[in-house]
Amino acid sequence: MSRKILPSKNQNLDAMSMTEKKDFLSMDIIERMIRVEQRVSAHFREFIKYNETEYYKSLTKAEKAKFDNYLRWKKKRTVLTSLLLLLPVVLFFWLESTTGHAVSESSSGYLSPSSWILPVVFIVGISAILVMAVLRKKRARLFNSHAQVIEDFLYGYTRSS
Repeated sequence: MSRKILPSKNQNLDAMSMTEKKDFLSMDIIERMIRVEQRVSAHFREFIKYNETEYYKSLTKAEKAKFDNYLRWKKKRTVLTSLLLLLPVVLFFWLESTTGHAVSESSSGYLSPSSWILPVVFIVGISAILVMAVLRKKRARLFNSHAQVIEDFLYGYTRSS
């Protein structure tokens, strides 16, 4: 399996060939079906690994190998992207003084960018974590309300008959 099965972030389906589209969409639907099955089992307080789901077990040997390779490339791409984003930050702090020369023999009043970049990165990181937590709670609340409506409809319907 080549890297072509994972489109780049800015590439849309129109830019892909028909075989690339077919491969990508088939892997995407397999992943989504497995995630749905995992979420349903998690609702009943059971944890299932992706390779223990019924949908994964129903795949052919070739489909399983292709899907495992797809997941491997997906993880590698995430790790490589993270490393590429982290590398400039590490190099910046390695080449600059992390204190901004605040602790030195002569205090000339000069503040290097590294003296204010660490607090800014910290504040942005905390803000991002808070926003993600709020969005996750909102999504969970919305999902639970939808699930409750469906359960009320199903159980209410069977109780009344």
